[in-house]
Amino acid sequence: MKPEAPIAVSEWSAVSVAGILDSDQRDALCEAAEAWRISNALSSSPLSFSGPHGELLCAAQYVGVVEVPGASVEIYPKLDEHFLDGGQIISPQQTGAVMHNLLWMLEAAGYMDISEVDTAHLEEHPVTFYDVFAYLMARNLLQELQAGVPHAYRTMRNAVPAVRGRINILEQITTQWNRMDRIACIWDEFTPNIPVNRLFKCACRVLNVRVSNPVVARLLSDCLVYFDSVEDVDPKTALMDVQFFRWDRSNDRLKTSFDMALRLLAGTGYSLGTGGAETFVFLVDMNSLFEAYAGAVLESAFGVPIEQQAYVGTLFRVPEKVRQYPDYVWASGDERWIADAKYKHLAKGQQNSLRFESIIAEEAEDGAGDLYAHRVVNTNDIRQLTVYAELLRKREETPPNIMIVYPFVGNGIFEVAEATAWNTSRFSLIPIRVVRQESLRNALALKQTKS
Repeated sequence: MKPEAPIAVSEWSAVSVAGILDSDQRDALCEAAEAWRISNALSSSPLSFSGPHGELLCAAQYVGVVEVPGASVEIYPKLDEHFLDGGQIISPQQTGAVMHNLLWMLEAAGYMDISEVDTAHLEEHPVTFYDVFAYLMARNLLQELQAGVPHAYRTMRNAVPAVRGRINILEQITTQWNRMDRIACIWDEFTPNIPVNRLFKCACRVLNVRVSNPVVARLLSDCLVYFDSVEDVDPKTALMDVQFFRWDRSNDRLKTSFDMALRLLAGTGYSLGTGGAETFVFLVDMNSLFEAYAGAVLESAFGVPIEQQAYVGTLFRVPEKVRQYPDYVWASGDERWIADAKYKHLAKGQQNSLRFESIIAEEAEDGAGDLYAHRVVNTNDIRQLTVYAELLRKREETPPNIMIVYPFVGNGIFEVAEATAWNTSRFSLIPIRVVRQESLRNALALKQTKS
């Protein structure tokens, strides 16, 4: 049976689909998710079913949409405290808040070059995943189309009433010899009907039937106007035509939109080899998104450039093997910092950010029931950071400061938890807000202040 509405679940959660999805629909969802996993070279599927009768739908860290004939699953990020305890989404108001917070993270991370100014007008109406995906592509695409629709010379061969270009002698004397009203010709035509435009038009049409936000729908319609003279093709043909597409100075401006359109169509049933026109998969890795978002927040807060995935050394000296790359490395004044981003809701179930036991003991009333930081943070994460610090220390006299940043959705005390690591590095456990802020700088707790 077809559900009346998409099945909504939050990442790393499970919901019962007993009586909602039949076995064929569950199999179709598994096939689509598995095909997407294979096409993206991932080690595990973003979606699975478990339980005695396969009635539990389980999600991983990927958020987005998995759609098959008769069924659709929407996986939401845990960017709201209401989603941390349960897997199923309750109301459109909750999903709306989460989607706007997701847009905030995409803006801050510089994803697809969008900014807060660009997305402000979307908040007047509910936003779905389809709206977000379509907006990311159409907003950039429309700007480039307004600057000029890409054209290219294309060799045409046809029989026409008057000579155009040069006469195709072989064609004329073999198939057109008895036609006095037609002349077989070959000519070069400067046309917009080229592979990249057919890809864009196909992506706009695939999304146009799925979006609900009027602002996004208008963007897609405006883009399609520019492609009136471009041939309509299915996703499989559009993807095959651009398989060997070559970039040059004339079309390089379209690369951002091209990459998004390619990813969107690569998630259709035609490309995945499962289902058909109704099969659609588009997912975002929240680990990668949080890492990019945290990097932007740290740059804003410290006011210095931050190297991401910078090389600090190897675990073996001879031969030099097992290279080490912390998430962030930067210098602020005389201090050197190394940090890792952990997309784990470490302060889950409490309103305050994590603090160490000695701090909580001094503020027993405020910290009643709080989790101790040293009991929540993974030992391996601390060990890994101190190894990074010691590798960098080989080049410098003093050990660098080390830091873990983690997402925070509480409304209580918002502050840094500090300790001294075994190698004398100053360790900071810093929460980052994942809800929209007036300033990106405000998303990071650097001073011990209360919200």
